[in-house]
Amino acid sequence: MSTAEHTECGTGDAESQLGKWLRQVTDRQVSRRASAPSPSGPAVELLRRAARCYAHDAWAGDACRLLAQLGDDRSAAPYFEQLGQWAQAGASYARSGQWRPAARCWQQAGEPAEAADCLVQGGEPIEGAWLFAHHASQFIRARNLLAQLPDDVEHDPLAVALVAARCDAGVKKVSQAAGCLRTVADRLLAQPSAPSRHRVLDWAFALADELRRPDLAATLHAMAFQTDVPDARQRWEEWADGELGETTGIPEEDEAAREASAPAVGKEQSDGPEREASPETAGLEHGGTHGE
Repeated sequence: MSTAEHTECGTGDAESQLGKWLRQVTDRQVSRRASAPSPSGPAVELLRRAARCYAHDAWAGDACRLLAQLGDDRSAAPYFEQLGQWAQAGASYARSGQWRPAARCWQQAGEPAEAADCLVQGGEPIEGAWLFAHHASQFIRARNLLAQLPDDVEHDPLAVALVAARCDAGVKKVSQAAGCLRTVADRLLAQPSAPSRHRVLDWAFALADELRRPDLAATLHAMAFQTDVPDARQRWEEWADGELGETTGIPEEDEAAREASAPAVGKEQSDGPEREASPETAGLEHGGTHGE
């Protein structure tokens, strides 16, 4: 808070005389104007000052009430979020055109379709399509968004493919979805600098879980480790411990670097100790291959 605001609101506790006075005054203002047009002029400034003081004295609910009276959704939204009133926060953010925060709050409110709509409004149709498919099970809406992607704008092909695969999984086209997931893993291994890499990885892991294919999940973890994705080993280890009950075969952090620097010729004749399992196969013997 600025020095001016601090002086305006005082430094006392929530029961300060200034806070009490502002509550009484603004309550009268709101009551008188309840059926009148939106406040203007000096009344607006008074309500804004009162809202700032309420927020300063930890009366976020009162701040929200006054800001709503002003129709100031942009200022009210953070206070609704602070109070955990996710639907009101999402609606306020959306009305003020703050689409990404609106989507975040609608997700917290358990309304993934509302969140997806906000992402689409904010110019993120692929992200919105994933929410429609994975979190709202609205596969037709997700496919329609993919079909409407403009041809003259470059899109992340791996993200688009995963949304389509998630729609396939949702309508029991398991073989197609699993085949797409294998292709994505191969592409990521061949293109370590692929756009939106972390988003694609998160979606790929989610799809592997949806398909109940720990073999494909293990392949993805190995690929992430081999291509130096941050925290890949920790994430792999946590997954293996939870899914398989052990972490046998997961290489150490410096092992990928040793592999990358080792000469290709004569590598098979190395006298070094044999590892328990390669990154490609660690965890596969536990997961098996489920029927598609």
